[in-house]
Amino acid sequence: DTATTEIYTLSLHDALPICHMDITSGSSELQAAMTDAGPVLRSCKKKKAMSRSFTFFSGLLLHSALHFARSAQEMEQKAPKLEAESRSCVLGAITLSVAFLEALINEVFIVAREDVWPYDRLDAASRQSMANLQDEVASKLGITAKYDLVLTLNGREGFDHGVAPYQDVDALVQLRNAVVHYRLGFRPHPDPDPLKIESRLRGKFPVSAYYIKHKGAFFPHRCLGAGCAAWAVNSARAYADDFHRKIGVVSLYQQQAGLPTLL
Repeated sequence: DTATTEIYTLSLHDALPICHMDITSGSSELQAAMTDAGPVLRSCKKKKAMSRSFTFFSGLLLHSALHFARSAQEMEQKAPKLEAESRSCVLGAITLSVAFLEALINEVFIVAREDVWPYDRLDAASRQSMANLQDEVASKLGITAKYDLVLTLNGREGFDHGVAPYQDVDALVQLRNAVVHYRLGFRPHPDPDPLKIESRLRGKFPVSAYYIKHKGAFFPHRCLGAGCAAWAVNSARAYADDFHRKIGVVSLYQQQAGLPTLL
């Protein structure tokens, strides 16, 4: 018999439920697949003794962003002398929130071509179009443009670029770029002309508790506080949740236990 039996195992250590698809009872490949930690998609071919694995990294990035945001909140509330440590956590929450969004949409493109859960619910022709465009088109697009492309290819309602959650995520990506590709030079003090990123972010979250009385520029000192960290994580998750609502799929990160929205 030359038929190949496909075994798909999806698991997440400490977080995700385990899902079995087309599983042969007692398979040694299945047992091996379930020993690894982390979110893993495995396709084991019994006859050829070959296995493939895929790690869903987006859930880990979201958990990390949440951890940093909560740590920043705790420091601002209880540890007035830990300004540097708190700001480090804020920067971690910002960069990891954007990393979560980028990893998530890249996973959608990669997994969709394999016809496996959870994105096998998408139309087959649409998934084939996604596979065809992944390398030549999608890989060259910005983060939000990739999400727009998936929605368009699947004939789903797109994001309204003029309101939240799109506007918040667009501002979040700009903030990430501002801190990762830092180019801010000398500015007049104490009343500099506002930067574009300052105008977009002002009023979206409370200023840093360490700089409530600070009269200088909003970015970076007053901006990079626990309120900003919470806004970053909440904005990224709201955008990802809305995307999955539009395509009619419940993603893996949405099924994780202990992943509340920050206040």
